[in-house]
Amino acid sequence: MKRKLVVFCATFGFIGYMPLVPGTWGSLAAALIALGLKDDPLLLRGVLAGCLGVGLWSCRYAPAYFRASDPRPVVIDEVCGMLLVFLFVPVTTLSLAAGFVGFRLADIFKPLGIRRLERLRAPWGIMLDDLAGGLLVGILLWLARRLGVL
Repeated sequence: MKRKLVVFCATFGFIGYMPLVPGTWGSLAAALIALGLKDDPLLLRGVLAGCLGVGLWSCRYAPAYFRASDPRPVVIDEVCGMLLVFLFVPVTTLSLAAGFVGFRLADIFKPLGIRRLERLRAPWGIMLDDLAGGLLVGILLWLARRLGVL
């Protein structure tokens, strides 16, 4: 039973099993959640906090179940990173698009030494690189908004 719950949570309701680009599907799911909660930033923060808790718990066990240090189907980390972007800026069509693209680029290229975070033991190595990417993109979008670009 615990294995099924870990897999369900870590794959964010099995979204991580979607074909080709599971991280992108997880990020898209988070973007849709952010869009759905755009009028209730407090609830969005609560969802992020819940996802962080579930992510840290499930990513503690996921490597053993999937037999990989950062399993491809595990997307709860992308969900958390993407939601973190919207702690900094309100959800609008433009911020959602920029946040999604920016987060996916940060997740793929892992700039500014973010890749080093993957070396940490689970659950931290799975979660922190995406949280750092979300933090980076959130700050960049906040700056763009302050400068009147967004």
